[in-house]
Amino acid sequence: MLHVTDDSNQIFYAVKDIINYFSKSDGHGAILLVYSIILTRGLANIYEDIDMKDNSLLTEHGYAS
Repeated sequence: MLHVTDDSNQIFYAVKDIINYFSKSDGHGAILLVYSIILTRGLANIYEDIDMKDNSLLTEHGYAS
């Protein structure tokens, strides 16, 4: 049996309340996902994840690399 804590319930309902921001076709799901990854992993860990250390997160014209 899975024990659900108050914290996980809070997270569940918080995500449920804003899920439409991620899933709407005209929403901001992609950038919200990027923000979430940056806030979760931290920039130092993200830079460690990059396979080619000379690369940056953004390329010309602000495109993600």
